[in-house]
Amino acid sequence: MEKLFFKNTVIILIGLVSVVLAAMQITDNISGLGVESAVKIMSNDISGAELYRLNCAGCHGVDLKGNPPAFPALTDIKSKMSKAEIVAQVRNGKGAMPPMTHLSDEEVAAIVSFLYGEDTGNTIAVPMDAVAKGEMLFKSNCAGCHRAVSTDPQPQNANTKMCGMMEPVALSVAPQWYSKEAFARVLDMGPCYMPSFAAGMKREDKDAIYDYLATLKDDQVPAKRGRGMMMNRHRGKRKGGWRCYQ
Repeated sequence: MEKLFFKNTVIILIGLVSVVLAAMQITDNISGLGVESAVKIMSNDISGAELYRLNCAGCHGVDLKGNPPAFPALTDIKSKMSKAEIVAQVRNGKGAMPPMTHLSDEEVAAIVSFLYGEDTGNTIAVPMDAVAKGEMLFKSNCAGCHRAVSTDPQPQNANTKMCGMMEPVALSVAPQWYSKEAFARVLDMGPCYMPSFAAGMKREDKDAIYDYLATLKDDQVPAKRGRGMMMNRHRGKRKGGWRCYQ
């Protein structure tokens, strides 16, 4: 009886040791990837229609009707451009549209499929936590005019007529200047040259951009708003009540 008890105890102990060693191996593997990489293992299933909304609708509209001439309609894009031409333009940019180099080939293909009316609800797995989603939204909707941090290369639309002959402030400053609610209101209003994102972005999308910006470190932006920085509420009678200024 004692021998049987001893034998069973040994078997149980060996089993526990095996489980512990396996858990340690998994932990080591994840630690080797780093926290950021470990988080990015998580993925969401996303459709071409949703990828379009997140990356394109801010300028071209949820209904694809755009805001010509600055932002052309895409409603009849199938008769005007081949799939290869759309892919090339998404990759290289054109005019005010920045290159969408952050999108994977699979994501671009899903967007093109949606524009061609082929999106049947099929989804693709996209590695994306809240901050990663905010980074994607920033690159697709903001990076054409705004630097993320002040040391980034100058955006292609900065210091152009589109931006009123001045460069907008790096958006790393936004969490210092605005609450999430105020930041979302700015995106909804679309002051000055900036399009309104009221229809194209959900509140959770705007919060994701804010959360991404809050992760950025930038010692060269002012802690307080001031002349020449972003935008100002104008007391006079101007369209929308907003004006841009230097």
